[in-house]
Amino acid sequence: MVIKNKDIAEILKISPAAVSLARNGKSGVSEQTRKQVYELLRSMENQNRKEEETGSRGSITLVMHKKSGKIIAETQFFMMATEVIQEEAQAAGYCVTIMQYNENADVNEFIKSLKGLETNGILLLATEMDVKDLDLYRDIEVPLVVLDNYYITKRQDCVAIHNVDAMFQIAEYLKRMGHTRIGFLKSKIENNNFSERYMGLQLALDSFGEVLEPKFVYKVGTEVDTVYEDMKNILMQKVELPDVLVAGNDILAIGALRALKEYGYHVPEDISIIGFDDMPVSRMMDPPLTSIRIEIKQFAICAVERIVQKIERYSFGPTTIRVGCELMIRDSVKNMNEI
Repeated sequence: MVIKNKDIAEILKISPAAVSLARNGKSGVSEQTRKQVYELLRSMENQNRKEEETGSRGSITLVMHKKSGKIIAETQFFMMATEVIQEEAQAAGYCVTIMQYNENADVNEFIKSLKGLETNGILLLATEMDVKDLDLYRDIEVPLVVLDNYYITKRQDCVAIHNVDAMFQIAEYLKRMGHTRIGFLKSKIENNNFSERYMGLQLALDSFGEVLEPKFVYKVGTEVDTVYEDMKNILMQKVELPDVLVAGNDILAIGALRALKEYGYHVPEDISIIGFDDMPVSRMMDPPLTSIRIEIKQFAICAVERIVQKIERYSFGPTTIRVGCELMIRDSVKNMNEI
């Protein structure tokens, strides 16, 4: 692919004339601009070379459908998943284009623009989507795989997290640690992952002869600050607390931990906490947070493998892939057996 001056200019926010001067070694541009042009040019040439070496078979579009934007964020999961998807697609001979929908845009116009793309397949990041949202994509004519969600009423290819298995790991660990008074931190904004984790914990506790009591289930926001404020309001009411809180994700756990500390609770001496996602910051908390680690790389690899199978017609009907998780045990859970 020919690298045009106007393409470089648009990326660097400079004029095509300045790019031309820099590429041809002429005066009239600063050394900093010349260096930026050379570095970008080298990067684009390397990208072209890789595409030629792999023999590009076409393109895959990664669509991020954000309704609130409060769940899909620049976290380790979404950033790493996007990076690995791009790497794996390129290795399979496909380039990746990223498109993003947010709630302020006209969804019908977005779908229309998506249909107009020359793409071989779509990976749809559906973390914040419900069934009605999925219906918007029903007339897409190219292969489509849903990521980070599962729709029980739809015959649709999905790559999702094994939330229920993760909750069984947590319940088994808590039983070993002697915990019976178990609570759950729910998000006020529902999505499939949060729902599966809540139901998964109920199922897991039931299998071990324990119960998730409604009085120990709390609804909080989705961001650290809103969780912190909501948890403070709960503590102000002097409600009875469980011995351990299982959070729908690490953000909920971190916000709750902040509020608990402010109200004089010690973790894990007074109350234990478990998160979900194993964000890097979780390991730096005081105490380091026990959390569920998602196999992000495996998630992204499965996504690319499935869409390529569909594109190249090595597929025999809708398939759901559940990617496993691992409980990372740290210092935020008290061993009740030692009391």
